[in-house]
Amino acid sequence: MWKRAQGWRDRPLSRAGKEILLKSVTQAIPTYVMSCFQLPDGICENMRKIVSSHWWGFEGGKKKMHWRSWDWLSTPKFMGGMGFRDMKLFNQAMLGRQCWRLMTEPDSLCAKVLKGR
Repeated sequence: MWKRAQGWRDRPLSRAGKEILLKSVTQAIPTYVMSCFQLPDGICENMRKIVSSHWWGFEGGKKKMHWRSWDWLSTPKFMGGMGFRDMKLFNQAMLGRQCWRLMTEPDSLCAKVLKGR
């Protein structure tokens, strides 16, 4: 995620363009890993820092002022926020989805493999 975000740092983007870029690329990268493994809180925090730092920007090698909290940035749009993902909650949701699939489809290949182990 950091490598992708640093590649766009020099490109002038509008706020809407930056939002779409962050949501569609940087937040989509860890989706597969999050659906299989529970990531440590430190990694989720680092991902949050990458997104928020890139959103607010850099000037002269220093981070700009963060005018709003992460809670506001991660609040859904229909509630007045920006709608960025909270990575820790997203990780838990993806794992819960896998558990639900194992419970409701016990004859699936994944469920059979896990039962066999």
